Amino acid sequence: MKIITDSSPLIFLSKIGKLYLLKELFDEILIPSSVFNETVTIGKEKMLEDAFVIENFINENKIPVKNVDIGWLKDVPLGAGEKAVISLARKEGIENVLIDESKARTIAKLFKLKPRGTLWVLALANSRDMISRKELKESVLRIIEKGYRIKEDILARFLMDIERR
Repeated sequence: MKIITDSSPLIFLSKIGKLYLLKELFDEILIPSSVFNETVTIGKEKMLEDAFVIENFINENKIPVKNVDIGWLKDVPLGAGEKAVISLARKEGIENVLIDESKARTIAKLFKLKPRGTLWVLALANSRDMISRKELKESVLRIIEKGYRIKEDILARFLMDIERR
């Protein structure tokens, strides 16, 4: 499966030491240059540890960083990274996009894309026995501790689903 990722999944998977899951789960990962700029270039300027981890992950795995025109989305109320993910997905004919922000996910659906998020990556890894149920639950709680924002009802439903597995 091919996937294009926004900043948030890269950052939060990095924060909990699970960035490697992307390479194990997906045949091809693409990153728009604006996402690279946000996560790595600006992150390194701010001396954020995540930035160095993400850069190393991208370099070690030879993940392509692609330039893409987002001009056609100029009136869409999203960040540059989110616009770039949507634009690159359409250009490359890739349905699956990793986007956590709800507004961006809604807009991605309007363009017939399948938005997924960080929690989905963790759940998929669990379903493929890459991480245990206990590790899944701990990972979810750790990303929340690290600043991941999620509506309480969605989190509660997700945690209940983990317990039912």
